[in-house]
Amino acid sequence: MNKLIKTETDYDEAMTRLEELMLANPDEDTAQADELELLAHLIEIYENKVVNVPPPSPIEAIKFRMDQQGLKQKDLVPFIGSKARVSEILSGKRDLTMTMARTLCKELGISAKTLLGVDHIPAEINPEKYPLNEMRKLGWLGDISLKKLRAHAEEVLQEFFSGMNNEPIAAFNRTGFKVDTQVDEYALQAWRCYVLRESEKLNLPPYDAENMEVFIKSLTILTQFESGRELIVKALHEKGIAVIPNVKHLPKTYLDGGAMMNKNGNPVIGLTYRHNRLDNFWHTLFHELGHVVKHLKTSDDVFFDDSEAGDNSKVEREADEFALNTLIPQEIWDQEIRHLKTAGEIRGAAKQLSISPSIIAGRLRKSNNSYSIHRTLIGTGALRD
Repeated sequence: MNKLIKTETDYDEAMTRLEELMLANPDEDTAQADELELLAHLIEIYENKVVNVPPPSPIEAIKFRMDQQGLKQKDLVPFIGSKARVSEILSGKRDLTMTMARTLCKELGISAKTLLGVDHIPAEINPEKYPLNEMRKLGWLGDISLKKLRAHAEEVLQEFFSGMNNEPIAAFNRTGFKVDTQVDEYALQAWRCYVLRESEKLNLPPYDAENMEVFIKSLTILTQFESGRELIVKALHEKGIAVIPNVKHLPKTYLDGGAMMNKNGNPVIGLTYRHNRLDNFWHTLFHELGHVVKHLKTSDDVFFDDSEAGDNSKVEREADEFALNTLIPQEIWDQEIRHLKTAGEIRGAAKQLSISPSIIAGRLRKSNNSYSIHRTLIGTGALRD
């Protein structure tokens, strides 16, 4: 090869030929030796012309802008925080936070690409509004120390909410709570986003709503078995409905469960096990399935439920009626179940209906407004074990 290298293709061919000649180790004063010397020279010329200059580091960019504008370290205090903090940033002992980068981008005109490696700095998230420490303890934020979380709270939340809406759940966008309950809307949104993220890890098939009510009714027979919860969850997953069980509720969320839709179009049900009882589990699961069948249409829809709320809104009444009538048809309840008194009668009726006795016991307690009865039948402590 005895021509100038002008393109990447020429360069690749030259490098391949150079390697061949070096392996051949030609004698001096031979045509191959002359070609090797010429090729090495041509490659050097090309590399000197096309050398990739790496972009400046964030610190280099800040120092360059300081030099341009005649700024001292003390002039960065309003942007970064304190003289000590400025010194740590410029010496590389401390990383820039999202808040610092946002301010420097605005005040000094340094690009987001240079400071953070992104085209645009994301919209601001206020970490003080979220229960970060509780989220960290639950493992929702990954393996991160409290010290690092405090130093990089916004970046951690940006990652947590990546690809999702981090706006607080407005009161008019959710139902299922007592009217006077002071719900933490930010904690509620964090819970929702965690459940959605977990659902997207399941790799579920597409959701098909056809004959879904019939299918859900067929699942009630599984409630009578010890492994019934696992069997029903598996069956729902196969139909494209994600169930994320035992998702701890955050402070001031008062949640038993929630129904929503992920970005793949799969309905998602999150369950908290806040009340560690089988009767509550079955009613909450089928209540959320009622929302899935009757109300869940888009990814903007979300339904949260507190079993103690007594919410009388139309959607909550419909979901409640779906759960009650699916587990025990109203006619059978009126004629055969509602008058039952003893544990033996309840177990006998449950066997005839092929359902868990906890379902009958729980409904009798609620319909009679007497929560001291049938305590041995509601499966207290069964969920978390």
